Amino acid sequence: MDLSKVIASKRYRPEVMDSHIDANAIIPYKGRLLCLSPLWTDRSDVSDKFMLSTDDCQYYAGDADVTETQFVARGSLLANSDVTRIFFFDEEYSVAELYDGDLNLLRRIVGPDGMDGGILEPMAPAYSMLTQCACADAAFVSYIGDGTPDMSGSYIFKFDWNGNLLETYVTDDMVYNMSVSPDGKTLYAYVMDAGGSCRLVKYIP
Repeated sequence: MDLSKVIASKRYRPEVMDSHIDANAIIPYKGRLLCLSPLWTDRSDVSDKFMLSTDDCQYYAGDADVTETQFVARGSLLANSDVTRIFFFDEEYSVAELYDGDLNLLRRIVGPDGMDGGILEPMAPAYSMLTQCACADAAFVSYIGDGTPDMSGSYIFKFDWNGNLLETYVTDDMVYNMSVSPDGKTLYAYVMDAGGSCRLVKYIP
């Protein structure tokens, strides 16, 4: 979207682009679209984790069926403003990875023992990424899992863009969606409490 046109006219209507990419996570990347590849099934191999669109933001698979496998690899991508750092947060395991702007792996962050059950393991407490957001100086991500009583709360982790864990917060509610103020001093979240009631809250870290 051309932001200058949006600012110039309140009646601006963006051109709708038809994208053939069907994936679990998609972010803008150097004029293209970067996504978590539906072909990525081997978690020990990061070489085919990402898929980059063409210049016109299209992806054409040789086999149409591969575009229907987006739930094989589940996770989220989060980039800083100039896309020189990209976080991958795994949705099923206590793993986060940090990449540079050329998609080279810089750092792999693994959660503590006892918190990597994964949501696919029967009867195991889930340890799953729920949502994430970022400001200029930090990335925030919320997880639920082993260690939160009766699955009623969330962890919120704050990282800098070098992959260093800056702060850890524990909430009484499950944080399903959140955003952060530009200065990083306030989090706004959509949460659900232990009784199943949902509400909007403001956290001041």
